[in-house]
Amino acid sequence: LLIRKGGALGANALALPAGALIVTDELLEQVEQDGELLAVLAHEIGHVRERHSVRQILQTAGVALTLSGLFGDLNGVTDTLLVSLPTVLQQLAYSRDFEREADAHALRVLAEQGVSAGCYASILGKLEASQSGAKETDGSYAFLSSHPGTAERVGATGSAAQECGRVAKPD
Repeated sequence: LLIRKGGALGANALALPAGALIVTDELLEQVEQDGELLAVLAHEIGHVRERHSVRQILQTAGVALTLSGLFGDLNGVTDTLLVSLPTVLQQLAYSRDFEREADAHALRVLAEQGVSAGCYASILGKLEASQSGAKETDGSYAFLSSHPGTAERVGATGSAAQECGRVAKPD
C-alpha cells in the first residue's frame, strides 16, 4: 500500500499490475469512516485479483491486431480513425466492465466484514463531488467514460450513503 500526493490525479486510488495499491492523500482526506476506506481498498484489490490491467493490455493488443488485419497497414488520419478510435472506444467498454467487477468484489468484501454497502455509496458520492467541474455522464456520452456513472454504481450497492457503518454479518 503506497500513499502519495495526488497532484493532478486528485482524490483517487489505483492498483498496479504487480499488486501494489496507490491511495492519494486527497482521497484519504475524503474518508470519514473506516468502512469507506475498506470499500476503496477492496475495489482496488478486486482489480488486482481479476488481473484487469493485464487483461486490458491483451484486449487492446487483440483489437488493434484484428483491425490491422482487416484494414491492412494504415497511415495518418485513416490509421487514427479506423484503428485507434475503435480501439479506444472498445477499451473504454472493457474498462467499465472491469470497474463493475471491482465494485462487485468490494461489495462482497464489505458484506464479509459486516460493513454496510452504504460505505461504498458514501465514498463514491464524495469522490464524485470532489472532482472539480465533474458532473455525472449523461446517457448520450456514457460510452466515452472509463467508469460507469456514479448513479449506476451507487444504485448497485442497494444502499444509501447515510447507511455507512457496521451491520450484522451474514451467517
